[in-house]
Amino acid sequence: MRTFSYRSAILLILLLIASGTATAQSPAVNRTSQPNGAELVANITTAATQPEAPPAPWLNPLISASAALLGAFIGGYFASRNAKAAIIQKTNELEIEEIEKRIGDFIAPYEQLSLENLKLSRELKRRHGGNGFRTLSALLDPNWKTALSPGDRALVDAIVENGVALRRLILEHGGAVSTSIRPHLAAASMHFRMLALANAGSLDPDSKRYEAYVYPRQLDDVLARERKRLEARRELLRSKPDIAHAEIEELTIPQELTLPDA
Repeated sequence: MRTFSYRSAILLILLLIASGTATAQSPAVNRTSQPNGAELVANITTAATQPEAPPAPWLNPLISASAALLGAFIGGYFASRNAKAAIIQKTNELEIEEIEKRIGDFIAPYEQLSLENLKLSRELKRRHGGNGFRTLSALLDPNWKTALSPGDRALVDAIVENGVALRRLILEHGGAVSTSIRPHLAAASMHFRMLALANAGSLDPDSKRYEAYVYPRQLDDVLARERKRLEARRELLRSKPDIAHAEIEELTIPQELTLPDA
């Protein structure tokens, strides 16, 4: 509506200027009769030798005022448009910075530490029971812990240490990701807490009781989807920085990646 008002006012002022200019430049013509050849030559000679009639005294001020008003409207229109474009571009730049912060502060370091823990766990599995091995369940068996070799004991300590760091990441930066991931992060945080307690010998030696607190492997795939969603949004903002975009949609988690009790 504001753009329409600017354009309408500019058009009206242009019409006024054009009308006034035409009035000032149009000579008086007697249209009551058609002159013959001699009269036509006499009229042309008279018109060439006589000065033009001065314009009406009100016309020049009107044209000047109209031109000034037109300049003000044009300047205001472009200033308003440029200010709006600057706001949109700044908003998009801030969102890009926020997306990069989410990825850099949480998703990237979490993925790296989680992958490291996965490889450490696979090394333990290779020596202690294969695919059915779970570090948390094994730590609840005092006999298993005491029978560990120094190398395996170091692997367990590294897994627990990484778990503490991963839980800290969740607590400090997990709120920046999509709300649909919160149940997965809560389950992972609970697993790392139980893992540390079991390693310290603070839990009862009952693996059945704590079997629900194993690491939620669905989280790794969910975080990969979240990274893809944020990166796609970042590329959209970079490719069209002068467009006001709708808000980013929440992450949709497929049924196969939801938690049983979510």
